[in-house]
Amino acid sequence: MKWIRRLFFVLLLFVALLAVGMFYADSLARAAIEAGGTDALGVETTVEECDVGFLSGRFVMKGLDIANPKGFDDRSFLTLGDASVEVSAWSLMSDKIEIPALTLKEIRVNLVHGVGGSNYGEIMKNLGKHQGDGDDTGEGKRFVIRRLLVEDVVVKVVPLKELFTEVTIPIDRIELKDVGSDSDKGVLIADVAGIVVEAILTRASVSGALPAAVNGALKGHLGELSGLRDAGATMFDELGEQLGNIPGGVGNTIKDLTNRLSGIGK
Repeated sequence: MKWIRRLFFVLLLFVALLAVGMFYADSLARAAIEAGGTDALGVETTVEECDVGFLSGRFVMKGLDIANPKGFDDRSFLTLGDASVEVSAWSLMSDKIEIPALTLKEIRVNLVHGVGGSNYGEIMKNLGKHQGDGDDTGEGKRFVIRRLLVEDVVVKVVPLKELFTEVTIPIDRIELKDVGSDSDKGVLIADVAGIVVEAILTRASVSGALPAAVNGALKGHLGELSGLRDAGATMFDELGEQLGNIPGGVGNTIKDLTNRLSGIGK
């Protein structure tokens, strides 16, 4: 009977350690995402909830919020309602994690533009500095994302001092493939945050609804970013067409987007 009691004790201890590990895994994942977003974008990034499923191999994140830079209104620059991914539980133990598919849903972006500058300008300057560091030795888990799907995006362009009429740009979906494939090490969480922001703003930049001042400023800042290209990502639109190789008929701004995405994965 002693060996049964010992076995029971060992199993109980294992379950307790697993429960503690799962609890701290959620906290560590949340802290890593918040730190990565803050580092890449230069503004406070917070996450409401993270759930790392060791047994199911499923990761869920809710309530990501990227704050506005100081000096702009109190609304967020970007909020994300839900993110989910399925990955082998064992792969979570490795330094480089390959993710078959990552889905981000319910993203709301506020582009605030005034005479003295813009919130997106400040954030993209910070992102450009982060990308320009050229440091490929950062610590933390690295990822290769084979399919990154961004769904239900609404970009709102907000004027300061009534420079123009507020504009809303809906984006059904953006698809990125092979994010991190150009590096043997993959990309850090901070890189993923920057890549998603860059992809959304790149897609918004081809909207004919953008006010002229915002259109010019946004494309100018995008021209200084390299996250998509450096990550080896290929970007597709709502119809599954690869951006940069789309036939004519989608507006004059597509030429700028084609040039912007030249060199991105074929």
